[in-house]
Amino acid sequence: MQQVAEGTSTQASDLQDIVGLIHGLTRNVENVYKELQNVKNKTDNTANRANNGKKEMDKLVESI
Repeated sequence: MQQVAEGTSTQASDLQDIVGLIHGLTRNVENVYKELQNVKNKTDNTANRANNGKKEMDKLVESI
């Protein structure tokens, strides 16, 4: 009986450890998602600036 109780206690402790690890993994995945969103936003901004720069260069070439 005591061995069963000890086994149950060990399993409960292991499950708590697993929950903690999953929580940490979830935080890390959320951080990666946020950073990827930042990269996407900056990439979009860079593309817009490049497009605007091209338009300005086209105007300059036409004026010559």
